[in-house]
Amino acid sequence: FVGGWAPGLKVNRFPQGTGIKILQDRKMIMQIHYNLEQFSTGTAPPDRTKMALKTIPVGTPGSIEAHVVPVFNDSFQLPRGMPNQQVEATLISPTPATIYSMFPHMHTLGTKLKVSVARAPITNETPEECLLDVPHWDFSWQQFLNYASPVTIKTGDRLKVTCTFDTTSLSPEENPIVWGPGTSDEKCLNFFY
Repeated sequence: FVGGWAPGLKVNRFPQGTGIKILQDRKMIMQIHYNLEQFSTGTAPPDRTKMALKTIPVGTPGSIEAHVVPVFNDSFQLPRGMPNQQVEATLISPTPATIYSMFPHMHTLGTKLKVSVARAPITNETPEECLLDVPHWDFSWQQFLNYASPVTIKTGDRLKVTCTFDTTSLSPEENPIVWGPGTSDEKCLNFFY
């Protein structure tokens, strides 16, 4: 994963001195979610998608190679007609890491998103530290959120993403909402950089 775009993101700038290593002559794939209804009716505007990368040579003094790690739950079902449905995704860190920024992601039924960490060794009484709190989710305002001071994670720490959804605007008789790429589907996802 090199980068992404979602409504609200203009330019993705990683924190100073960090970057993602791209091997020479490596092919890249750009995944785009089109509005197929516009294509089927012939009302879709022409595709003017483009991407620009700012690069520095590998080994530039002071540069840190970073990675984007998604933590997500892709097996949930949201019943329709419910105001506060929570979905959680967790990851036990397999290695020490430094978190420089995060990119939370849900679709239009999301209302809140929280990211927390429980420090190892984890017991039933282990407190959770808040790493990110989005109390009023807005689908049109998505971006990488950079820390002023990076967060250190140790091996065995548990990262948790909690997404809250409101499905009261949907008819309860229809099928549940599930994970998917369409805006009418949903996601519970946070990218850690």
